[in-house]
Amino acid sequence: MSTELQSRLLELRKQLQDIVDARYAKGLSEAELDEQAVQARDCDYLLTACKLARSEREQAALELPWLSAERQADPRESLRRIREICQQSPDAYSAVQAVLVTHPNVPRTNLAPAIKMFRTDLSQLSMEDLNGLITAAWNGGQQGFDAVLRTRKSAPRTATPSLWSRHDE
Repeated sequence: MSTELQSRLLELRKQLQDIVDARYAKGLSEAELDEQAVQARDCDYLLTACKLARSEREQAALELPWLSAERQADPRESLRRIREICQQSPDAYSAVQAVLVTHPNVPRTNLAPAIKMFRTDLSQLSMEDLNGLITAAWNGGQQGFDAVLRTRKSAPRTATPSLWSRHDE
């Protein structure tokens, strides 16, 4: 976000707060303030609130281009967003779905390690299992995700022979 837009937002918020402090009772909700301002025909409050809303909409428009399908994802930026999504999501399915939807250009095989890194409830799964879980979430929704998660957590793990192990028979 540009520093010009940031300073504009701060100034508008301050102006609006000054109007509220000077003219309205404390503890009113935003909706109550708006309603009282309309009834009082408080043009200063209403105009400042409109300018603030317009500026916030401009800010949001500037922050969303990273979701564009044609934009290449910056790995550091993507990791930061994935971490935030994983920390804010209440459950693993919500986190996986949000990461998939917000990072359409990133291959799922690249999303799996990032999700595993930031979701402790999925950290015990192998990369293969997590890739299957991601695919199930995308193709099968919540039911597919839950089904794969159940089978992956309860399935016995067999040891894979090492290339250097010697089988004496």
